[in-house]
Amino acid sequence: MQDKDQLEQFVTANKEQFDLAEPNDKIWGGIANELEPVATKKDAPQVLWYWKAAVVVLLAAVTFLMVDKFTASGGLIEEPLVEEMSQVDTFKDMEVFYTSIINKKKERLNEELKGQEALNYLEADIAELDKLYQEMREFFLENQSSPEVMDRLMHLLRQRLHLINSQLDILEKNKLPEEIKNNNVELSM
Repeated sequence: MQDKDQLEQFVTANKEQFDLAEPNDKIWGGIANELEPVATKKDAPQVLWYWKAAVVVLLAAVTFLMVDKFTASGGLIEEPLVEEMSQVDTFKDMEVFYTSIINKKKERLNEELKGQEALNYLEADIAELDKLYQEMREFFLENQSSPEVMDRLMHLLRQRLHLINSQLDILEKNKLPEEIKNNNVELSM
């Protein structure tokens, strides 16, 4: 403690000299070098750990993106493409099935209507359904072969078939003798 008091007395007595004189740049450089490594040595393991973690995250992200791009651009894994092709094949099979039935029913309807005036409302409804069907079919085959669009297409085909069947039923009912028509009405009530 006595040494401290002597140092204090020396500093207060020579304060003016301390204020005027500046230390050499080498001395400040040495002091700065001694202070910085202490702070860096403590932070170095944490900073290094953050860099390692950042590299691992970056590599994982790049790997994920490359695998995703490779599989999406027609690489080794082609499951979505196979699924789309199977939907298109399924659609074409269903289209052939329904179209053949519709064509047979149309022929039968034309035979029944021979010599009679054609029903304009039926032709207009079928033409409208055909137009919708063709537009949706092009969309399905070119852009989006999804199950939802395929279901809508099948629904349109079924509607066309239902319209033709309904008209055939009406024509068949009109051919029946009067007494059978009356019995059908009584039975259905």
